[in-house]
Amino acid sequence: GNRSKLAHARLLLAIHIDGEEVGE
Repeated sequence: GNRSKLAHARLLLAIHIDGEEVGE
């Protein structure tokens, strides 16, 4: 459902931000 999609998007965003910090 919609809630599941939002949770997945937030998870990917969190991973992306964390990856940016580690890469720097």
